[in-house]
Amino acid sequence: MIALLILLAGFVSFLLWRAMGERPDFDLRIRGHRVECVRGEVPGSFLHAGAEVARIAGLRRGRIRGYLDGNSVHLRFSSAVPEAVRQRFRNVWPHDATPGPRPPRSGGPRRRARG
Repeated sequence: MIALLILLAGFVSFLLWRAMGERPDFDLRIRGHRVECVRGEVPGSFLHAGAEVARIAGLRRGRIRGYLDGNSVHLRFSSAVPEAVRQRFRNVWPHDATPGPRPPRSGGPRRRARG
């Protein structure tokens, strides 16, 4: 019985850790040589240049997520995007651009603590 409670507490802790974890500032999906923004905002020039990179590389699917780290943006790619193509996407990212406002977390409105 105690082992079951410990296992349940560990599972709940894992779920809370995942929910509070790092989330991207933007999420892009590559489908059929098109790059579309699923979450957040990115410069239109990157969407256009990214679609061109995907077309030239013959990339049909994949995901790109961007994480804001201070004043720079780190791009993370799904395993469907080869390393050489990843570098091409990094090269076309406008380095003076930062993503738009972070999208709200799902699950309804958040309340601030009083005190």
